[in-house]
Amino acid sequence: MPALAAPLAADKLDAWEAWVGELKGPRKAAFDDMNAGADSFLANVASSGDDFDQWFLGAVADLHGLDTSGPMPPMAIRKL
Repeated sequence: MPALAAPLAADKLDAWEAWVGELKGPRKAAFDDMNAGADSFLANVASSGDDFDQWFLGAVADLHGLDTSGPMPPMAIRKL
């Protein structure tokens, strides 16, 4: 899965920790399913109507201030 660095406002830290707790706990199976398509992860999630995917994108928008309604930024490719 590609990595994405995104800002996090200091006042969102508690909400982010709760979100990560959801991803590691009750929503882990859905998170794992979402990550199964790693090569096309961003495009798949952005165009999905799945309830979990929409919840995930809403949290990303709220916690990181990213506009997920438009095209996603290009991913940096690191060649080894």
